[in-house]
Amino acid sequence: MSSQRDVVTTDKSGSFRIEHPGTVLHFLTDLAFQPQSMIISPEMSTVDVTLEPASTSLSLTACSEPRHGFERIGWGKPGLPFDVPQHDVRLIRGKVDVDFVAHTIKAKSSNDRLELWFGPYAMNSAPDDEQFVESLAFTTRNVVMPPGLVRGSEGGEWLAGTPGDA
Repeated sequence: MSSQRDVVTTDKSGSFRIEHPGTVLHFLTDLAFQPQSMIISPEMSTVDVTLEPASTSLSLTACSEPRHGFERIGWGKPGLPFDVPQHDVRLIRGKVDVDFVAHTIKAKSSNDRLELWFGPYAMNSAPDDEQFVESLAFTTRNVVMPPGLVRGSEGGEWLAGTPGDA
């Protein structure tokens, strides 16, 4: 699905105008407010939006060593690690490419599997608008990395969109 991305800023009264509105509007703010995404229909000409105070931000913490019976996967030291329980699942490690690696976690008791991609270009943290449109429900929240969590980092924030089941 191709999309046009316009970025606008509200005026002092909080109003804004979008020249080329898409199907999904993403309202991104500083950490004081919860980010919000909403699906709009072509017949809508006015949208009222009220941003809520940030209340469900996800804060990253420094990782300790993996617990006994878990194996850690990820991409390099500063990347986001994932601890895999060794008892109920089988970890199938992927081959490292120049800029990503994909690991598969397969349940031992069923055919269920989860594929996790790691690397600087493995994925965008915000899902495609099509995934929002096809979802029954979704949430959008800030992911915050405190300063100094990664040596030399100033901290920062990312947007994490989570579409629900379609």
